[in-house]
Amino acid sequence: MKFSYSWLNDFVNLSNISPQALADKLTNYAFEVEEVSTYGANIVGPIIAGKILEINPHPNADKIRLTKVQITDTEIRDIVCGAWNIEVGNVVPVALPGALVLNRHDNSVLPIKKSKIRGQTSDGMLCSPAELGLNNNDSNGIYILDNFYPGQNLIENLYLNQDFILHIEPRSNRPDALSHFGMAREIAAIYDLPLIEPQTNLDKFKQHYENFLKLNIIIENFDDCPYFLLVALKNFKTLPSPLKIQRRLESIGVRSINFIVDITNYVLHEMGQPMHAYDYNKLNQNNNFIVRKALPNEIITAIDNREKILDSTNLIIANDNLPLSIAGIMGGKDSEISDTTNTIVLESATFNAKTIRHSSRKLGLSSDSSLRFERGVIKAYNLNSLQRALYLILNYGLTQNPDLKYSAVFAQGNSENDLIELTVSPSKINNTLGLALTIDQISNMLMRLGFKIVSTANNELVVTPPNYRLKDITSPIDVIEEIARLYGYENIPLNKADSIDSLPLNTNISNMAKSVLVGYGFNEIWTSSLIPKNISANSIRVLNPISRDHEVLRESLIPGLIEVFKYNLDRQYKDIWIFENAFTYTIKDNNNNSTQSLNPKRTNVQETRMLSALIYGNNENSNWLAHTKELDYSTYFRLKGILENVLASLGMDLNLITYEIINHPQLHPGRSAKFAYNANVKTDIGIIGEFHPQLNNKFNLKNRASLFELDLNKCEQFKTKAKFKPIAVTPVVSRDITIDVLKNLLQQDLKSAIINYADSKLINCELTSRYQLNENTTSLTYRLNFQDPQATLTSIEIDSYIDLIKLNLSKNYQVSFR
Repeated sequence: MKFSYSWLNDFVNLSNISPQALADKLTNYAFEVEEVSTYGANIVGPIIAGKILEINPHPNADKIRLTKVQITDTEIRDIVCGAWNIEVGNVVPVALPGALVLNRHDNSVLPIKKSKIRGQTSDGMLCSPAELGLNNNDSNGIYILDNFYPGQNLIENLYLNQDFILHIEPRSNRPDALSHFGMAREIAAIYDLPLIEPQTNLDKFKQHYENFLKLNIIIENFDDCPYFLLVALKNFKTLPSPLKIQRRLESIGVRSINFIVDITNYVLHEMGQPMHAYDYNKLNQNNNFIVRKALPNEIITAIDNREKILDSTNLIIANDNLPLSIAGIMGGKDSEISDTTNTIVLESATFNAKTIRHSSRKLGLSSDSSLRFERGVIKAYNLNSLQRALYLILNYGLTQNPDLKYSAVFAQGNSENDLIELTVSPSKINNTLGLALTIDQISNMLMRLGFKIVSTANNELVVTPPNYRLKDITSPIDVIEEIARLYGYENIPLNKADSIDSLPLNTNISNMAKSVLVGYGFNEIWTSSLIPKNISANSIRVLNPISRDHEVLRESLIPGLIEVFKYNLDRQYKDIWIFENAFTYTIKDNNNNSTQSLNPKRTNVQETRMLSALIYGNNENSNWLAHTKELDYSTYFRLKGILENVLASLGMDLNLITYEIINHPQLHPGRSAKFAYNANVKTDIGIIGEFHPQLNNKFNLKNRASLFELDLNKCEQFKTKAKFKPIAVTPVVSRDITIDVLKNLLQQDLKSAIINYADSKLINCELTSRYQLNENTTSLTYRLNFQDPQATLTSIEIDSYIDLIKLNLSKNYQVSFR
């Protein structure tokens, strides 16, 4: 958001504070200033208004003329001019010798000095708008001034002083600081300077008050609109906006439109109160302003000329059946101010933040007004802001509209805020911040921030936050934070710790799994939990999607993982090892989709912590120590080994993991599987596999890519704590056993059988060789490792264990041994 330095200076004296110093201070005090830029050219005087008395031909040139210009009551100067849009009697800008203006051809600095042009003396220069840094007139002609007289200082009266613009990141919890007066109030507190209130007193205009009509305000639901104000003006004639208003708005990037709209925009950026103006003559003649929810399929054409179809979630202002505006967001075309408008109705209101936010998102409409209403507009300032707008309209408009009249203010609702009292002790503040502040020092800081001190009895502070801070100051710790902020974070001393405690062991299952992947060289990614619609029939749609790409909650991490993979692949990355640890969302009962209701107490949605990883390419350095030939590391078995190390890190028994071939739309039909944990009950815990060939073709992959997805919620129940086991001093005895099996016998079933039939001395069983004997028979060789931690095993004992395994396998399976 942009703030004008000169505009802020209207409310707090910044004469001794440079723009950059102010930016640094605000950043340190919780309002990050992203940039300080300039607006306007650095024009230097003297530049004054002058009246042309004579225009004569130049004796030595056809395209330029000689002028005599009165610049004061007693001083007349000869100035040569090449523009032909001037006439005797015109009042124009005159840059006198010593002034600095702009060269209209290249915007370079042009110093003005007394000189001779074709033999004739020119004691200054008549200026075009471009030479003054203005862009509202013909840059090739002299700027003809209205309502100016000779001798007026144009640096001040044309607002030619260069301004500085502070680009401040808006804070979602500080709606009070989304205006120049609100930010000035913060600056005044920081520097302990007086705050100058905007002029709103209408007493000097009371002769222009007239009770010429009555407006009826009907609010159907005060939760949607707690306070609504209207005032009318008649005998208004179209006039240009005051130059000061135009320049101020242009400096912060707001285009000047017309006098009334510019005033409402000015008050919005000055006071933080969105306002809207209606052309009274375009309304039905019953004077009803109804704040209600839109009817189903009710249509309004907004002032941006886009037609919007409304529903019962959209709040509107209507004149009976005529929609006038989308409340808090944008006005309607049918009631907007035009050049023929002569009677105006001004609105100042407060709307429910959630209602406006939902309506804005659903309609895809956003505005400066909705930005503020979504964060919360203070209803206590509705009347003050309306009076400020009236003051500006009357102050600037009466010169050209002497018959202008304004009505009484019509109100509906309640402007009072429910104030709260918070109790905090100086000892609590000092213990929290490590300071030694007195109760008087604390009281002073809080009063600078607008707090009311209710009581200081019993060495405790009872305070009431200002009504513009009720949304973000709700507990004593918020009060302590305000003290820290105003005292200055940089002034809070750093206290050395007396001792350093050891960090707790990392027992969180997510962090344990992530540590393994990081150790392998994976990079963690973060993707949105909201994805486009049409994923599946049971997808959970959010009630207030921010865009079409964010309509439903994800049921899997895989689509996001593949999207990030593609993003990196498109940017020429050849080695991509990534993982994500996040939540997925599913409906608990698929037979009752109606449970996705508006009832906030029951969504029937299951949130599941998942871990997903993808590998493609080689994550090892390509130096002379690495492999000399290219290898495809992104195979199914490469990732399967990583997955098993993740599971082992959780204390899960890898011998209880089983795999089963599956069909998955994004995985290879012959190189993918779901895996389960067989502890008492078989529990599916994830899937693993290589990319489907269609994905390989789509991405034009040269190597294989593999991924897995693991349900950490289910793994949580199987996680075991690491136990200390002494290192055995006895040797490990290895034996190989070769078994011929039919092709319909799964390797994992055979391996599980070997482990089950073996003695407890078997510490490891690993498949070392696979050979296809014929179409129906496969030869598998397993290496069995035996060890007794108490004694060295003999050959006779090992033979007995092998015989026991063979005996049981022969009884239960069609196998033979070599």
